[in-house]
Amino acid sequence: DLYGRFRAKDSVVFQQGYGQRPLVDEWGRYLRRLLRESGVSVPEEKVGFSKVWLTHDVDRPFRLKAPINLVGQIIHNVLKKEPLLKSPIKAYIMGKGDDYNTFEKILEYDASLKEKLGSDKVSSVYFIIAAGSLFTKKYSNIHSLKFSLLVKRLKAAGTTLGLHVSHEGGINPVQITGEVKRLKRLCSTDNLYSRHHYLRWREPCHVEQMEASGIQHDFTLGYADRVGFRVGTCHPYSFINPSTQALTNIIIHPMQIMECTLDEKQYMNLDYNSAEKICKTLIDKTYEHKGELNLLWHNTSFREESYYKRLYCTLLAYISRVGGVRQYSRIRKVCISGGEYASAA
Repeated sequence: DLYGRFRAKDSVVFQQGYGQRPLVDEWGRYLRRLLRESGVSVPEEKVGFSKVWLTHDVDRPFRLKAPINLVGQIIHNVLKKEPLLKSPIKAYIMGKGDDYNTFEKILEYDASLKEKLGSDKVSSVYFIIAAGSLFTKKYSNIHSLKFSLLVKRLKAAGTTLGLHVSHEGGINPVQITGEVKRLKRLCSTDNLYSRHHYLRWREPCHVEQMEASGIQHDFTLGYADRVGFRVGTCHPYSFINPSTQALTNIIIHPMQIMECTLDEKQYMNLDYNSAEKICKTLIDKTYEHKGELNLLWHNTSFREESYYKRLYCTLLAYISRVGGVRQYSRIRKVCISGGEYASAA
């Protein structure tokens, strides 16, 4: 497509209507059943979630990322145009009152699920773009005070900070090494997780560069235009280099659901009820095969412009229920206190 990504609608699996099924896992279960029928001792399959990844791509942590944005916001306020920020100067310097800065809300929602399923089962990962110099045109200044405060808050909450490989890194993978080094200086992290901006990467040169940079886990593999099981499994696996046919040290964590895939016109263009239904189907399939559930919600999606925030709360409550926890009233309470719809609870 426009970003060099292979589209789901061009794949045989989605054309034949199997995109919402983990075919590899289904065939594995079928093979094990045949083995048992043949007298081979094979353990019975288990159900559940081996892991729930609540991942958040931080493309734009703040609306006011540059001085020109501040000037524009002040003019908007004078003219009383939307969006109105009460204290644009404070928002620009500290990030307070910036409507893109929804991280406290996200942390509260994610913590509610961790409390129910356990922190060993649920992890929150924030993918940060660490591209550019001190003052970058396309991305937020990672050296600013408000960005430092954000990183400090996320680390204090026990989240994992990963690298959101930039758009430029998606074109020229050589840049990944510099972005990894910049992230380490910013976050002092050894948890080298990654996801490519716009879900773009080039195999195998991207994986080779990622491996050389020390990245160990990647969460990119999902389609932008369809939710579902892109690689036919909901289990992590070692990436196989097609050039050398060798296993790499990169563990792939397939992604099932990205929020903007659901309703954007160029993608699935679903209303709320249809989106909720298909998401619950994918959750059920993942639970059935005791796989990893991998959700992607951007921080900017927790504003009021769409149904993303409402759907996120609904799905967290559903995941808690499906995961075997009968009492999940805290998730419902958190959603209601945040002005959410909590019909699923």
